[in-house]
Amino acid sequence: MRARETLALETKRLVEMESRMDQFRERKYLNLETYRKNGEGMRTPLWFVEEDGIFYAQTSSGTGKVKRARRHPGVRLVPCDRRGGPEGEWVEGEAWIVRGEEKERHIDRMLNQKYGVARRLIGTAQKLSKAEPAIIGMRVRG
Repeated sequence: MRARETLALETKRLVEMESRMDQFRERKYLNLETYRKNGEGMRTPLWFVEEDGIFYAQTSSGTGKVKRARRHPGVRLVPCDRRGGPEGEWVEGEAWIVRGEEKERHIDRMLNQKYGVARRLIGTAQKLSKAEPAIIGMRVRG
């Protein structure tokens, strides 16, 4: 009986995780909430791509969201409109800075494919500003 209960609980957890992930499918924006040192949440709408259950977004390495994610990896995520208005349910997650040139190039290509010309223009502007890019990886906690 114990093994069946464990299996049932694990199945329920996986179904709930899939449901939380489904709300992000086919969406253009997600709202990333990171936390200041004083605990205040800061929300930022981002373009993102998903691969193997992990969301990725690119930004400049000097931004507050990057600094906050490095300091405190606990975040909240929700699909949103371009202005950050939530269009789903907030979920708990974790964030980190992605390392590795090959992975960074791969994510850059994925973002270019998803967002087309607008993404390429923003990427060019970032390069001209000489801002160092950073990729944020995000995962829904399960």
